[in-house]
Amino acid sequence: MSQAEYSRHRGLNRSSVSRLVSRGVLVMHGTRVDVAASDAVLDDRPAVDTVQTSQPAMEQTSRPSEGGPSYAQARVVDMTFRAKLRRLEFEKAQGKLVDADANRKQNSDVARTIRDGMLAIPGRLAPICAAETDQKKVESLMLQEIKRELVRIADAIDAI
Repeated sequence: MSQAEYSRHRGLNRSSVSRLVSRGVLVMHGTRVDVAASDAVLDDRPAVDTVQTSQPAMEQTSRPSEGGPSYAQARVVDMTFRAKLRRLEFEKAQGKLVDADANRKQNSDVARTIRDGMLAIPGRLAPICAAETDQKKVESLMLQEIKRELVRIADAIDAI
């Protein structure tokens, strides 16, 4: 696509497209704009696979005249990668992203706290319930102990 057609395609003025070409932002094939790759750079999304994938990356960049990626294509890939890293860092700073390993460990700690607390209830209640003959009293004791343990667990989780 010509630069003029590309400027209409993107809704930019012709001088903006010319500046992008001169700075090497747009991917060019001779005097024609590679629309998919250039849109990928400007939209910060992965480029449509314009690079042959049959050869390893080192071989492709070492022989650009033999069908490998041009410098501009390699630059597009690099710019897209850097933009994605910046976006991830920004979202992490905003609190939208969390560390998966830390999250797994915290979930494991919470589950362990709940399990340990609930398994401790029978050991605390057994001697008391063994002495009781009234079923309602035993049920009341169990409910009190479960509520007490759940409050303790909630406090322990808040502290994590």
